[in-house]
Amino acid sequence: MLEPADVQISRWAIKHKITNAATSDLLNILKCCYDSTLPADARTLMKTDLSHTTIPLQNILPGKYYHFGIGNGIKNNYKGNSENHILKLAFGIDGLPLTKSSSSAF
Repeated sequence: MLEPADVQISRWAIKHKITNAATSDLLNILKCCYDSTLPADARTLMKTDLSHTTIPLQNILPGKYYHFGIGNGIKNNYKGNSENHILKLAFGIDGLPLTKSSSSAF
């Protein structure tokens, strides 16, 4: 059975590491010319639009902290092949500076 176009495009974009901007451009072409039911933006396609979500931050000096939750992140966002049950995770422990002139880190 053939998957819906939006699922196929989503898998293609992930597999080939296509940027959101390029995916959105492709969606607009396909939406205009072939399938008006497709979303116009990659964030909608991938269900990653967080613009209306409030993220609860905890004040932990010298900054703020948010626990994403590895298990929840995988369950909510992984769109891998259901037959392939191998998921590789990479972890970094060093702080990523937010800007060159700031002591804040991610």
